[in-house]
Amino acid sequence: MYGKSQNRYMAGNKKYISLTVRDLITRAPGIGRYLPGFPFHRRGLLGRRAQTDIYESKPEWRQEYPVSAEFKIGAYHFTVSGKIDLLHETGSKTIIEEVKSVILTRTDFKLISGNSFPHFREQVLMYCYLYQLAHPEQPIHPVLTFVNLLNDQKRSEALSYDRNTIRDLILSRLREKVNVLAAQNRLARKRAAMVGKITCHPSASRPYQEEMIRAAEQALDQGKNLLISAPTGSGKTLASLYPAVRYALKNDKRIFFATAKNTQQKPVDENLKLLLPKDFPLTRIFIRAREKMCANDIYFCHSDYCPYAVDFYRRVRESRITRKLTGAGTIYPDDVYAMSVRERLCPAETQFMLSRQADIVIGDYNYIYDPVSAPRSVFFGSPPGDWILIIDEAHNLLSRTLQLLSPEIIWLETDQLYRYCRGKKARIYRKIESSLKNIRDLLRRLYQDAATNIPDSRIMLIDPDYSEWDALYKSFEHAYLHYLLHRIRYRQITGDDPIEMYYYRFHSFVRILESADEQFTPYLSAESGGTLKILCCDPSSYLREQNAGFHSVIAMSATLDPMEYFASTLGFRTADTDFVRLAYPFHLARRRIILIPEFDTRLRQRYQNYPDYAGIIKNVISLKRGNYIVFFPSFESLQATNLFLGNLDSERILQRSKMNDLDRAAIIQSMIDISPPKVLLAVTGGIFAEGIDLYGDACIGIIIFGPSLPAVTPEREIIRAYYEKKTGDGFGHAYIYPGMTRVIQAAGRLIRSEQDYGILVLVGDRLAEEKYAGLFPEYWGDLTITSDYQSPLREFWKSIKK
Repeated sequence: MYGKSQNRYMAGNKKYISLTVRDLITRAPGIGRYLPGFPFHRRGLLGRRAQTDIYESKPEWRQEYPVSAEFKIGAYHFTVSGKIDLLHETGSKTIIEEVKSVILTRTDFKLISGNSFPHFREQVLMYCYLYQLAHPEQPIHPVLTFVNLLNDQKRSEALSYDRNTIRDLILSRLREKVNVLAAQNRLARKRAAMVGKITCHPSASRPYQEEMIRAAEQALDQGKNLLISAPTGSGKTLASLYPAVRYALKNDKRIFFATAKNTQQKPVDENLKLLLPKDFPLTRIFIRAREKMCANDIYFCHSDYCPYAVDFYRRVRESRITRKLTGAGTIYPDDVYAMSVRERLCPAETQFMLSRQADIVIGDYNYIYDPVSAPRSVFFGSPPGDWILIIDEAHNLLSRTLQLLSPEIIWLETDQLYRYCRGKKARIYRKIESSLKNIRDLLRRLYQDAATNIPDSRIMLIDPDYSEWDALYKSFEHAYLHYLLHRIRYRQITGDDPIEMYYYRFHSFVRILESADEQFTPYLSAESGGTLKILCCDPSSYLREQNAGFHSVIAMSATLDPMEYFASTLGFRTADTDFVRLAYPFHLARRRIILIPEFDTRLRQRYQNYPDYAGIIKNVISLKRGNYIVFFPSFESLQATNLFLGNLDSERILQRSKMNDLDRAAIIQSMIDISPPKVLLAVTGGIFAEGIDLYGDACIGIIIFGPSLPAVTPEREIIRAYYEKKTGDGFGHAYIYPGMTRVIQAAGRLIRSEQDYGILVLVGDRLAEEKYAGLFPEYWGDLTITSDYQSPLREFWKSIKK
């Protein structure tokens, strides 16, 4: 929306707005015939190269010449600015030339003209008018030059220019902006008057929800961040949305609600329905990855290959699809997909057009934190400062970011792709083949140089020469771009092209290598013939930088203990962050926590204890008929213990190593039915350890074996060494904190509402040690450490029965 997309400020009763010429031209129909999702993120580089070629051919011309002018429309003062590509002043005239790159077939390019691209024509003519305001007597000669990226052909067209016509066009577009602003101001006033109708009534059993609301209101008012550790069942989602929505409506802000998984988005939808009255004028959209929204057989956003991309912007206006979808208030991906396909429109691009108009956007972490491929179009024209960011289940952000920031180059993959290209006869593969050979040879040389220091299972820290890798990348990129243009020209587009996939991985590697500092550790391993990886040990600086632009960031989870650890690793500084730790919201008498300390759950002792594990499970579930979840540190221990369980009165369900969302949903649905009773055997850190709600008798007990520490690997040891040097607690950062986060998150599957009751049984001697037990959340309260676990459990069940 316009009011949210311009640089605007108030002074007295006057309104000052800064615009660029691009803000005034007709909506661009896409350069050439592709959409922004065109899998070719370096297209701008080719365009700049083509532009540079023309610049170099005209060294006497001025380049990137700035122009600007002021206009007054009613109470609004507009500043319109831009940069002319090429300007040449002679004694008798001034030539203003705009250079534009396109991707067209040879036949289509022969037919090109300014009328083919009215937004380009308008742009150069508006530049002419802005220039002439400062030089009123100088005759102007506008020229529009096209460069076809497919074959480097060029076409120039002299345009007719009438000063009064362009002045009227600019004023007309500015009046349109004023009308849009007026409509938005009316809507804003209407919303402000309706803010009181957004109600939130924390139940009497959740008094801490009010505390969280007050903390969020204070942080938003002060433009600060907020880190919240709140037990499962505290109502975090509602307590974050309520103040954020109210503040956004009063202060012309928008909200991005970031989740780690799509399954975490349903509670957001449910809570927004609770907060907002029916037909409240607030648009919210749930967005899905562009590739998953693609309706074509091949993910390639060009009209020659995708019927949904043909003349997209004209057809989207004629279909009025955005009005139809926004009228529903809440926009779901399935609805966008179905209606877009029905209208023969690209669902992915329709979704992102809608997101630019929405007040609340709900999507994955990657839209904010992926350093390479995050489709930041969600924020196009709207700076992050206009947004409030809410991060759900924020403990997941650490592992996600570490993964995004740790790219690798693998010799075996490079060699296989080299051989693939070598087997192709077309000349276009030769440059790619040559570039891949150089990458492969460098990897092999590095590996051979280090081979004497790398046993089969170990790694070697190295310091890659960025300039060397950057040169290889530029060579490969140059070859790849020509390869992609060749595929477009000869209609050879296919899905999952191996060269394209390798290019994006290589791009990520070199980009991160360029900015890697002491928080990154490059290493070489013997895996796959030699693997060079940049391991991110500490993403705090990166996360802090990404969060810095938002008005406020509210990060919340039931698993943010110790809070000092998460604040540090997630990049939250004490100076600009408030911290809130909420107490347990439910009656402690409805829950019992038992710790059985006598078993050593370390890997070396685990094998001999599997029969005892099975005995504990059978004893616990025999005391009270119902549904239980048992969490193991690994699939190996899960399967081994299962062998000793024998016959059970309860139905046994085992988590498998590869399960999709449908499998997960089916098991959760089966747990809701308590007849017959069920025992779900799962792994901590897995798909059943978070994001599931089993109320009442659907889950009356949780058993967790061990602290679930990550396996000792070379990478974990690198992280350990990094934090040992930084904080003196390397083992805690590398192993204990991640492991105990999994334990606490799994334990959170118990007690989801004030009516629930149940038991939590922890097994393992390490869990009784201070360095582990000290990480138990304060809201767990007192727990009983005993080997005679059956007696207190019987007493608990008797008390519940009474």
